[in-house]
Amino acid sequence: MAINIIGLFDSADRARTVRDELLQAGFDRSEVTLSQQGGEAGRAAEEPSFWDQVKEMLGMEEASYYEEGSRRGGTIVSVNTSEDREQAAVDIIERHRPMDVDVEAERWRQEGWAGSPPSGQGQQQTGKHKQQSKEQGEQSVPLPEEELRVGKRRVTKGGVRVYTRVTEHPVQKDVELTDENVDVHRREVDKPAGKDAFRERTIEAEETREEPVVEKEARTREEIVLDKDKKKHTETVEDTVRRTEAEIEGGGVGEGASDQAYQFGKELANDTRYSGRAFETIEPEAREAFERRNIGDWSRDRDKVRQAYERSRAA
Repeated sequence: MAINIIGLFDSADRARTVRDELLQAGFDRSEVTLSQQGGEAGRAAEEPSFWDQVKEMLGMEEASYYEEGSRRGGTIVSVNTSEDREQAAVDIIERHRPMDVDVEAERWRQEGWAGSPPSGQGQQQTGKHKQQSKEQGEQSVPLPEEELRVGKRRVTKGGVRVYTRVTEHPVQKDVELTDENVDVHRREVDKPAGKDAFRERTIEAEETREEPVVEKEARTREEIVLDKDKKKHTETVEDTVRRTEAEIEGGGVGEGASDQAYQFGKELANDTRYSGRAFETIEPEAREAFERRNIGDWSRDRDKVRQAYERSRAA
C-alpha cells in the first residue's frame, strides 16, 4: 500500500533539512518532493501534476490551505513511500515542527483571505501530515481505543525511628572484706628445749587486708526488635478511557449494513413490541436479547444499537 505524507514548513532551509534527513534515513530521492511557489529543488509546486496529486490526497479544501501556505512563502515536503516506512517519515517530519495548516488558515481568514472555511465542526486535522492509500482507491479510518493498565510502586507513608543514648546512674553493692593483723603475746610453758634451741633466727608474719576490686562487664538485658508486618489488600482503580467510534452514513447497502450491532438496532425499531417507546425504556430487554444472541459486547456496541434504533424509528 502506497502512503503519501506531506508537511508545510515556513522556512525553505528547514524544509531542506527535513529532505536531507529523509534521504539519510534511507528514503530514495525519487520518493521525496521539495516544492514551493517559484520552483524549489525537487518538483516545482506550480506544476499542475503536483497540485493535482495534493488535491487527490487531501481534497480541495485542505489542498487550498497548503497551496495558500506555499504562496505565502512556505515550502512543502512530500514523501511517497510504503506503509511499513510511514512512521519513520512521519517522525522525521514532525520532529522539525511543520506548520499547523488549520491554525494558519484561520489566521489568514482574519487577515482577509477568502479561502474555504472548515467543512464542519468536530473535524480535527493535525496540519502536520496527511496520508492516502493509492491502491484501488482504498481508504482506512483508524479507530483508536485506550486501555487501562494499572501498575504499582512503593511509596513511603511514614516509619519508626529508634534512638539510643548512653546514660550513667549510681549503683551500690556490698562486698565482705577480710583484714589479717598479727597479734604478738607471750605465754608460759614448761617443756624440754630442742638441740638448736640457742640458734638465732628471725620469724616474720605478714599482715594483710582485702580491698574491693571493681570491674564492669557490658551485658544485654533487653533489645528492641523492628519487624515489618506485611498485609496485602486489593484496591479498585477507577478511571475513564477513550474509544473512537464511527458512524457510517450513505453507501449502496445502507447505514451500517455490515455491522451486526447496527442491524440489531434496526430490528428492534421494527419490532411491534417496542413501538413508540424510547430506547432507554427498552434497554434492559434489548441488552438481554443482544447478549443471548452473542452479537458482541454490549458496553462497546450499545451506542450503535441506540443510533440504529432511533434513526430507523425516525425514517
